[in-house]
Amino acid sequence: MQAERQRVLAAAQQEVDGNKMNTAMAMFEQVQARKRERMQLQNEQEQQRLEHHANGSKSTIAVLEDIAASSDDPAVKLEALKQLAELRKTDVAGQKDAYKDD
Repeated sequence: MQAERQRVLAAAQQEVDGNKMNTAMAMFEQVQARKRERMQLQNEQEQQRLEHHANGSKSTIAVLEDIAASSDDPAVKLEALKQLAELRKTDVAGQKDAYKDD
């Protein structure tokens, strides 16, 4: 009779432990799903930021190229070319640093 009682109690405890484990695993999966969604959103936002930066750089480059091509003053041409070179350096460094894994 005592053995039967202990078996029933052990089975009940095992069921409680199993339910706790299932609940914990379900909660862990929910946390992981939210983490994946958050990472996806961050990646999309970073990609948009890089695209906006690239578009801004293209516009600036176009203006500087136009100034360099159309100016009659050699000093203005030289300054436009210097600005183009600096902008390009910045763009290359920014693109290189954009995908670093921390």
